[in-house]
Amino acid sequence: MHWTEHKAFQPSITAAKWVLSVCVSYQLAVLTWLIIDQPVVVLPEASQGQADMVAMPQSYGLAQRDIFGSAAQTALIPQQEIDAPKTRLRLLLMGVFVATDKTQSSAIIAEQGRDGKFFKVGDRVQGRALLSQVYEDKVILDNSGKFETLTFAETKKALQGITANTRKIGSASQPRPSSRSNKKEFKQALRGVRTAEQFVGFAKQQLEDPQQAMENLGLQATGDGYVLTPSSTMLMSIGMKPGDKLISVNGYQLGNPEQDKSIIDEVYASGSARIVIERGSRRMTINHAF
Repeated sequence: MHWTEHKAFQPSITAAKWVLSVCVSYQLAVLTWLIIDQPVVVLPEASQGQADMVAMPQSYGLAQRDIFGSAAQTALIPQQEIDAPKTRLRLLLMGVFVATDKTQSSAIIAEQGRDGKFFKVGDRVQGRALLSQVYEDKVILDNSGKFETLTFAETKKALQGITANTRKIGSASQPRPSSRSNKKEFKQALRGVRTAEQFVGFAKQQLEDPQQAMENLGLQATGDGYVLTPSSTMLMSIGMKPGDKLISVNGYQLGNPEQDKSIIDEVYASGSARIVIERGSRRMTINHAF
């Protein structure tokens, strides 16, 4: 669809692309779309040996947890950044949720080869390692009194390897939603997306009808981002709320449709996307390697 021919539809197209990217980022970061229809995140059951060695905290549905931090907290505790060595624990940082009150920040962390889980500051992540601090690009772990750093860099390397293997194994299968998909069909089709190639095909099909795509997503383009409307039940089911705003990707401010259109290819070519979502003064960062 050319900008000169369909200028009126461009905000819808651009917003749809970015939100579909956010959805796929959640999927490939192990925040599966099972939570769209179920109140809790379903994780694989640990083996008996693993269950005896490590007691993992409960993982509630993200929609039931304040992933942006508690708005009721008023007494803010200053956080002094710690310069700590990289952790040797086999963990992957999948997402961070930085709250104004740093004690209310949280993160999505996965053991390598397993699903990611939601942790708040102070929660036990693995063994004796506790989540100590959360930043937009890393987290600090307190491992038996020794501080260690877990960054997105290690996650990017791991996910790139997983993506490469997935392309060889299952790149032939493509979701095929109807061109007039309703919201139910849209959700079902999106839940079948597992690779970057599948996402591209899915996005192209959805964007044949930009008005329907915007209705499915529940988004409104503004001059400084893309805002969720009350009809965005799909995104609200993963913890987002009406008024939440997609504000930037890889440092590029969103909200200008023509400019956003020009950077989409650049972001994909870079191999990774760092998507920032804002709720009031709180921000959430999602890191995704293509």
